[in-house]
Amino acid sequence: MFKSFSESLPAKLWLSIATMLVGMIVVVVLTLYQKQETEKLLARMERVNVPSLIYAQRALLAFEMEHRHYRDAVLIGETELLLSAQRRAEEAQDNLLKICKLPGISRKEQLEAEQTITDIARFSVEAEKTYAKLGTAPGDDQLRESVMRLSKESEQLKLRLSTIIDRQRADMSSEMLLIVERGRQQFIIVVGVFVLVAVLATGLALYMINRFVLTPIRKSSEQAKRIAAGNLNERLEFSQNDEIGHLANAMNQMTGQLAQTMQRLEQEVETRRIAENQVREANAVLGERVDERTAELERVHKQMVQVARTAGMAEVATNVLHNIGNVLNSVNVTTSTMRKSVKESHIRNLLKATELLKENEDHLDDFIKNDERGGKIILYLDKLSHTLISDNEKLCDWTAELEGLISHITEIVRVQQEAGKGMTFVERISVAQVLDDAARINETSFKRHNIQVIRQYDPIDEIIADRHLVLQVLTNLLTNAGHAVAANEHGERWIKLRIYREGTTVKISVIDNGIGISPENLSRLFEHGFTTKKDGHGFGLHSAANVATSLKGKLEANSDGIGKGATFELSLPVVNKEDYEQNQECVAVCQ
Repeated sequence: MFKSFSESLPAKLWLSIATMLVGMIVVVVLTLYQKQETEKLLARMERVNVPSLIYAQRALLAFEMEHRHYRDAVLIGETELLLSAQRRAEEAQDNLLKICKLPGISRKEQLEAEQTITDIARFSVEAEKTYAKLGTAPGDDQLRESVMRLSKESEQLKLRLSTIIDRQRADMSSEMLLIVERGRQQFIIVVGVFVLVAVLATGLALYMINRFVLTPIRKSSEQAKRIAAGNLNERLEFSQNDEIGHLANAMNQMTGQLAQTMQRLEQEVETRRIAENQVREANAVLGERVDERTAELERVHKQMVQVARTAGMAEVATNVLHNIGNVLNSVNVTTSTMRKSVKESHIRNLLKATELLKENEDHLDDFIKNDERGGKIILYLDKLSHTLISDNEKLCDWTAELEGLISHITEIVRVQQEAGKGMTFVERISVAQVLDDAARINETSFKRHNIQVIRQYDPIDEIIADRHLVLQVLTNLLTNAGHAVAANEHGERWIKLRIYREGTTVKISVIDNGIGISPENLSRLFEHGFTTKKDGHGFGLHSAANVATSLKGKLEANSDGIGKGATFELSLPVVNKEDYEQNQECVAVCQ
């Protein structure tokens, strides 16, 4: 046990704390003892002195009223006052009897109270007889002498009761003085013991801290400065086996590890240089791919204009361009995000870090150890490499997203070209997958406006339809829903996608909590040229409704009014491929 104590620094410090705790326990014990004695005195006052004083005062008051009623009965001549005087006498005796029954009352006080009860009873009997006769024979000299004698006895009894009251008051005063004196003594004792214990504990704590903490720490600090100056062969030596000794051993181990770290540092720097070159090459390739995609978009746009002219239908061209415009909005958002990411790339910070290492290449060891920037350069390079890799992955994802959007635009062009030739293409499609593709096309816009997409898909078998026509309608609906929800400046923004089957029909619902549709506009939504947007042309929903009709389905809209959102529902028939091809007349997309 003593060996453990000598080896533990906290144990040495706890010794001084334990000393103070023992002193505090002594103070608490003394305080509790004084408190117990004070409570005894207060309890006696509560049980004996206070009730005795109250009962004595009540007895004196009742006796005075008794004597007064006897005299008033003779003067006024009312016999009822004699009965009232008797009741007052009984009341005085009852209060004195209560004094006798109090717990803790002295024998002397009890005998005095009993004697007073006897005297009051005798006085009351004699007074009742005397004052009753005096009312019938007021001139009798013998009765007058009895009245005088009763008056003297009354004064003596009053004096005796007053004496009892004064004695009880004196006892209460002495008890209160004793309580005050004990409180003062208790305060002096507690303060004295506390000061003594505090002085002893503080002195012991200061000795322990100086002997076992401050002195070893001062020596350790001096040795650490020599190590920091570059002497990695310096070691700390302490014979004590406590926490300070453990600290010295840990510092010795750290010095050895620091030497090994310096050897690995040059390898890390070379690795970071290679990573820098790779990131630069990747950024150059990504920039070229962005330029290629932009040129391809321009080529596709020109191709769509030519398709519209070849078809010879202005409405078709307008609707197709509208659909492409929806996709181009997502393309613009994605390319803007990519351009911003490239401009904000951390590659310049990597170049600065490399230049900083090159500047200190001749004294790299000292730079890492003593310079605050050198101590942080390894962690910085590690975090920077992860950041650049993450940026590279994001750019790859955005490029893949651009490829998907461009592919969708190409399919829009292809579908319209085939429609212009009197052809259409049907296949087995997954409604959930097509709806997810439409949501993915608008995903960047949804994220920018903090719009949450909620999916409620019932398990539905694949259906036979033209996949790209269905995707075209759903993309249009999701784009419009995104615009409506983005205009909602208060509360959450969400779009709910629902798929369920009703008989031989598949229902695809796009529900939003956007700005809603007024009743007067609801019936005109699918009219050509009708729009409520400032920059709209009224082609999107008209085209979507025509496509739904060409797919042997229908498109419906519903809203409870302004500010209450809207629901658009696309219904498609569940038919096999043979029936579809027999009944499909190969109509154009927007006939």
